[in-house]
Order: sequence, then structure tokens, then C-alpha cells
Amino acid sequence: MAKAHLKLVAPVVVNRTVTPRRRPNNELRTREYLTTAEVEQLIPPITEPLRKILPNGIAVIVEHYRDQTARLILPQFSNRCYWLATRKGKPSDLYLKDHLGKKVRNLFYDTKTGILGSRHELQKQGIYSYASRDLTPAKRQQRWADILRDEYPTKATTILANPHNIPLALKHRPKQTSLSGGKGWKHKKSWIAIVERAWWGYVRKGEAEKLQSAITASITEHLWKPKTKKGKPHNFWKPLFPLNALRQKMKRRRQELEIEPPLPKWTRG
Repeated sequence: MAKAHLKLVAPVVVNRTVTPRRRPNNELRTREYLTTAEVEQLIPPITEPLRKILPNGIAVIVEHYRDQTARLILPQFSNRCYWLATRKGKPSDLYLKDHLGKKVRNLFYDTKTGILGSRHELQKQGIYSYASRDLTPAKRQQRWADILRDEYPTKATTILANPHNIPLALKHRPKQTSLSGGKGWKHKKSWIAIVERAWWGYVRKGEAEKLQSAITASITEHLWKPKTKKGKPHNFWKPLFPLNALRQKMKRRRQELEIEPPLPKWTRG
């Protein structure tokens, strides 16, 4: 029997809508970084830029910003710019920072391509700049010979006149002084490395392994003498036979002297 106070009602169903997901970044923006112009708009310069011409004729513009940073601009090289950074705890010590975020010690200009940049920036473009790149083999050897003459003027003449003569170079090994950071004779390994580099001269890119191999071979040949092990003779017992025979004879003789006559047997009468 149905209850009178209950009645059937239609169900009320509310379908909730799903929250839309965030669109991917490539649909919202075309790039993930700010351009130089946008950065300049966000950080406007606080003072007028400082313009100066260096003694070599290169114009330099320095711009200071509100966040206590500065930027170095070179207008003669397509307005190439470098940020000025400070060391931690040393605000007065400034250095340049290139676009790769690395410290810049020197800026190099490649005359063949007309590109200016730091060593790391040029190497990324396949341009390798180093001091001895354009030197001839004679100039490379002469440069290391000059270094040897400056540091060891009394030894260099004899050593350079006899190339690859390690025993003679070891005889002219110099003594260290207190100014050079040591006492006594200079270490043989270090001295061999110095004279080998003086004989080779400045090496080109890719030749450093050959030079190091030559230094290691000289050290191994003239310093590390292999220890010879004294092995047993071919017949070990043959040389000891006379000695062993004499020992056995002396042993039997001692045993004969130690033998005493047997004691008489006493019997009761």
C-alpha cells in the first residue's frame, strides 16, 4: 500500500561544464624571450650615455641603468654591446660579459671575416683566435727560444745549440732560488718539459698531444730506469751441492762424537 504523503518527482540533473585547459605556449606567443628593444623599454637609462673615443680610434658608448648595471656599446661594429658586471663582494671590480654569459678578458677582431667578439663568441662561429695563429715555424721556435734565454740566460745557449740532447740538458739543470718559489736543484721532470718546449716552439692546434708524448718519452727514457729482477740460476741446486755435502758430512761427524758407549747392565747376585 502506497503512502499518501509521498509523490513522484522528476529528477533534477545539472551537467557541470569542464574548465578549459590552458593553451600551449606556441599558440599564445611566438617566442620565449625578450628582444633587446623590449629590454631597453623595461629598463630605461638613468643618465645620458657616456661617449668616448679610445686612443686607437674606436668609439665607445657606456649606458647606465636604474638597476645599477651598465652596458658597453661599440657603434663602429654594428652597435655590438656587452654588459658590465661586478664581482660578488667587490663592486669596484668590473668586467665585461658577452652574449653567452661568459667573462670577457679581451675582444678580438678577425680581419678575414670582419667580426668582432670575445674568444668564446668567435669559437662558436668557427673562428679560432690565438696569439701564434699566423706565426711561421721559425717564429714559433724563436719565441720559445727567447723565453728560455730570458729565464735562463747562462744555460740557454748551450741547450739550444744541442737540440734533443737530454743528458746534456740535465747536466745544465739550474738551481732554484727563493724568488722562484723553491730551493735546491730544479726538478728533472719540469726541466725536461721546459727544454723540450724550447726545442719544439709554439705548437699549432692539434699538435699539443705530440709535444706531450715527446716529453713523456724523454722522461721515461732518461729518468725511469726499469728495475731488473735477479732471478734464480738455471740449475739452482747444482751450485749448492758442494756446500750441502760438506754440511751433511759435518752433521754426521757431530752425531758420531755425541754417541756414548752403552752403560753396563747391573744384575742382582
